[in-house]
Amino acid sequence: MFHEAIKEATREAHQHLEKQVILQLKQIRTPMDYGALLSKFCLYFNALEQKIAPHINTESLPDYDQRRKAHRLHDDLATTGFLLSGHPAVSLPVIGNVYHAFGALYVMEGSVMGGGIIIKMLKEKCGIHEGYTFFQGYGDHTPAMWQYFIGHMNTLLDSNAGAAAMMIDSAKDTFEHFSILFQPHEQETQL
Repeated sequence: MFHEAIKEATREAHQHLEKQVILQLKQIRTPMDYGALLSKFCLYFNALEQKIAPHINTESLPDYDQRRKAHRLHDDLATTGFLLSGHPAVSLPVIGNVYHAFGALYVMEGSVMGGGIIIKMLKEKCGIHEGYTFFQGYGDHTPAMWQYFIGHMNTLLDSNAGAAAMMIDSAKDTFEHFSILFQPHEQETQL
């Protein structure tokens, strides 16, 4: 199955990003610290969502309009008191067609699967009890939404022999570009 192939092909990039996110999660002590983490998700997902939009529609993914969106991150960020100062440029993968868009969406939609772990850490270890609607994903519908996405990704593969390589490359690039925001030189602005 392609899902297993893309998962294996992106494993290293995924693990690298995951380590960076977990490291920052472990450093959260205040709502402002949480805001610093959310700001990275917000900047990246917002810019990536805009870049994907011209290539995805309800024909390629019928429930695309119902999928979680970056506006939830803006709402969550508002609960922390953390302010984004301007909108710094964000390094993004190349998204030139629907296959690239699905590769990027694989990363974005897959991130919801770890949302429960993030929320648990925020509650138990950090005392943060609000501002995680984005990480809640689709609630009880999360597994079904993920399977629906994977099904449409597989259907799209049937239409182009080179689609798998484009999706895999885009997913890897999406992980790698997101990782850039977690490098130590990233500057953050607080209230």
